[in-house]
Amino acid sequence: MSDLFWILYRIVFGALFGLLIGSFLNVCIYRLPRHETIVRGHSYCPGCHHELTGADLVPIFSYLFLRGRCRYCAQPISPRYARIESVTGVIFALPAGFWGGGPFAPAADKPAWLAILPDPGYNALVIVGVLAAFCALLVWAMILFDEQLPPRALYGFILVPALLRLALQPDRILLHLAGAAFAAAVWWLLETLRLLPEIDRSRRRHVFFGLALLGLTGGLIALQPVMAAMLVASVLALLAKKPEHASRLVHLLLPAAVLASAVLWLFL
Repeated sequence: MSDLFWILYRIVFGALFGLLIGSFLNVCIYRLPRHETIVRGHSYCPGCHHELTGADLVPIFSYLFLRGRCRYCAQPISPRYARIESVTGVIFALPAGFWGGGPFAPAADKPAWLAILPDPGYNALVIVGVLAAFCALLVWAMILFDEQLPPRALYGFILVPALLRLALQPDRILLHLAGAAFAAAVWWLLETLRLLPEIDRSRRRHVFFGLALLGLTGGLIALQPVMAAMLVASVLALLAKKPEHASRLVHLLLPAAVLASAVLWLFL
């Protein structure tokens, strides 16, 4: 079969798998700050707490079929659930399609000491590391966006895939370490110039550690345009007439930075 067929096959498979993972990420975003388990129990409507059936949990399609309302209490369902599922499906489809094989695959630059590892296995490990880090970072960003605190264990799910990528691509170690340092420097600059809205110290620490890990995973080249955008947006937030608007803008930067970096990881 042609290479185009296998690229399309991987894209479709990655997108469908990403939709399922996106549905699980929604559960994590809602439950983790509330200290609820994510491995047991049925999903339920946040409004009426009615347990949801399989027909209510099909990513995106259930939202469209139910016209954005709960089947049991008719309360509106936040469109954010469908958006996170859609974004995760796209992010999973891209590396599955373009990194699964061919000249853009990570194996094209595989280090000599990993020559014993087959190219498909090497590509799969890099893809898993990048996608696992993306998922954990997206959960981290959305929890902070909701003005809650992510659990500390979440940082392990970011750090381990980042270290896996460094082990598989040692020639990029300096770029990734520079990315972490650059993110920390930008955060220090924002703090020093007081370009951030007033938030409590614990939330500031969470943002700092998450951004540093974002830089470690994405690397300097993927992070530079994102950090530049954050600086500009922070200045605009400072100039905002209403403090609540400034706070919302800065919170919005976190998921936007994760999504932008995830796309740049694939091409830089």
